Amino acid sequence: MVRSTESNKMKNWYKVTRHDGNIEYATKSENGWCLGGSGWVYKHLDAMSIEPIDELPQDEVETYVGFDITEIPYKAIVDMNDTWNGWLKPYIHKDDVVRMLEDLSGDWMRWTIEDGVISIMDSDVGYDVVDTIEISHIGDQQYYYFGNLGWCFQPIDNNN
Repeated sequence: MVRSTESNKMKNWYKVTRHDGNIEYATKSENGWCLGGSGWVYKHLDAMSIEPIDELPQDEVETYVGFDITEIPYKAIVDMNDTWNGWLKPYIHKDDVVRMLEDLSGDWMRWTIEDGVISIMDSDVGYDVVDTIEISHIGDQQYYYFGNLGWCFQPIDNNN
């Protein structure tokens, strides 16, 4: 799979090795450290070492994701190191996309699928199209990338 955005290559990333051996990744700004490239700034990181790295390594897993507002699982592939403010930026499996969009539909958002392309319309802009999502082929499976919308995905257990 190809990393979802090129933005992680443009940031200055650091490998943070914690005292317990766990490894995290952070960016640095004039105000401090941002773990996972999030907007949360820490003045100091309690770490054994902090080393600059050329590029954020990929940590791709097949998993189930859901939203901060529901516990409904959707099959996805995510790069656990590529997050938005700590939230996952998933590729949702084609078989779960319509169900996910129907679960979320309401006054705030509408959607259509035409010729395999999803259009997302947002009420904040008079239901104009705010994003289009084309199908991605990963291995022999088809997925849609939902990492650019600013939606809050998190790992969810699949209890089905």
